[in-house]
Amino acid sequence: MKNLPVENKDKELTFSEIRSMLLSWTQKSSYSYVSRTRPSHALMLILCDKIRFEYPNGAVAFFNKGDIIYIPKGIMYTVKFLGEGDKLEAYLINFIIGRDYNEQNEITRLTANADAALREPFERSAALYIQTKNRRY
Repeated sequence: MKNLPVENKDKELTFSEIRSMLLSWTQKSSYSYVSRTRPSHALMLILCDKIRFEYPNGAVAFFNKGDIIYIPKGIMYTVKFLGEGDKLEAYLINFIIGRDYNEQNEITRLTANADAALREPFERSAALYIQTKNRRY
């Protein structure tokens, strides 16, 4: 468990159940959180050319290779991984925030074209996942 201090001690957030994985999809594959809401928050580093998110109301958002995005807990969407080649990949870090923290209802780009310093935590956590084949650490 890790605490992130903020200016007001009453607003301190506790992160737990942090799990990381390398997602690997095939051409035009998709995954849906439409029949149920997303159970945790997530950060994603996109490694494939493009990812398309569609919300139940029909709104669509696209994110590109190198983008780091935040996916809030509780939202509903369908995601499609797009691009050239047989393997379409992204690093995903799922986590729970200790108190109710659902201030966003859409996926947000945190940064575009992430540099090596921003990519390193994703790559390290995915390598640990692959080495241990254990999604909880």
